[in-house]
Amino acid sequence: MKNQLPEFFKKNYAPVAFVAGLVVCGVCIACSLKSLSAKSKNVSLNPYGDSSEYAATPEAVVPEQTILQAPADDAASYLLSEKRFFCKAGSTNDSKRACGRPFPAAKLDKDKPVCPYCRILQPMSQREIKLNKDANGNGIPDDWEKKYGVKPGDEDKDLDGDGFTVMEEFSAETDPSAKDSHPDYFASLSMSGEVKKETMPIYCSSVNKMSKIWRFDIRSCANNGSYGQVAQGEPVTRSDKFGKRSPIGWSVTNYVEKIEMRKVGGESAVNGKALERPVDVSTIVFVREKDGKRITVPVGPRGKGFEFEKTVKLSFSRPQGFNGGDKSELTVREGDEFTLYAEKFRVEKIADGSVIVKNLTTGVSKEYK
Repeated sequence: MKNQLPEFFKKNYAPVAFVAGLVVCGVCIACSLKSLSAKSKNVSLNPYGDSSEYAATPEAVVPEQTILQAPADDAASYLLSEKRFFCKAGSTNDSKRACGRPFPAAKLDKDKPVCPYCRILQPMSQREIKLNKDANGNGIPDDWEKKYGVKPGDEDKDLDGDGFTVMEEFSAETDPSAKDSHPDYFASLSMSGEVKKETMPIYCSSVNKMSKIWRFDIRSCANNGSYGQVAQGEPVTRSDKFGKRSPIGWSVTNYVEKIEMRKVGGESAVNGKALERPVDVSTIVFVREKDGKRITVPVGPRGKGFEFEKTVKLSFSRPQGFNGGDKSELTVREGDEFTLYAEKFRVEKIADGSVIVKNLTTGVSKEYK
């Protein structure tokens, strides 16, 4: 019997395989029909037919309909771009330039509004910006622009001619339409370079009286070179290699002749007192022609010159420079006065490493180092 079965399958392989395939297909079709029958008990496949079965089925769930709503003004939404600011420098004391990159408003700390990238202070009250609308996105609230008559594109303009842009005035909470309302000019003023000490370039080595006229022998403190003799009131001159004389910027005036008895040497063995002899302590006044400054110096032997004043350079970082011009740097001495736009200033004191400047318009002083 065992040998007969293999022979049967060998002779009838094709019919047997066909019958087996039909059986497998029948089983699959039966399972599929059973599954479809189970689903049809819960959901009607015909949307236009009888829905009583669908309505009566407790497990049926109707999907909720999505309703699109406009977001609130202060709320983010996937329908709208996130509100952004562009980095701008809001302080003239910043040592580096603003990066100019856009950043989300949410990244700003309301108590310290700085750019999250370069950490530069921003020229706006971020709390006001977040609470007020900024239609043109220039970083200034619409109500502030309306209050002062600022138009789109004016943020980088100086509308009142005081040297500060609308954005700078907004940051400082000043009026961009009033010339006398602006950020402090002291913030734009600085000391540049070291304090320099000026010494006299000439001296009077001796005095001679000729025909009732005093004549003074003038020499250079640098190399003891002679400038010749000069009468009182005359300018000091020097010769070039062709013998032509030209003024050096100083003149001589106000000679005061004076002799004093001064103690010299040790004590005398005769009377126990120090010896005295007459000493020439006469003085002469040199006048600097460029500014009329008068310097009183003693008449006597050559020296290296003596210090008579200090000078320092001030820089002003606004479009209009000192005294209404375009000069942004000025060399000043104690007592010098200058103007910055419509306000007057005076140099109060120059020390070895600092200078004190007073705003004569406001009465406020500031020291620069």
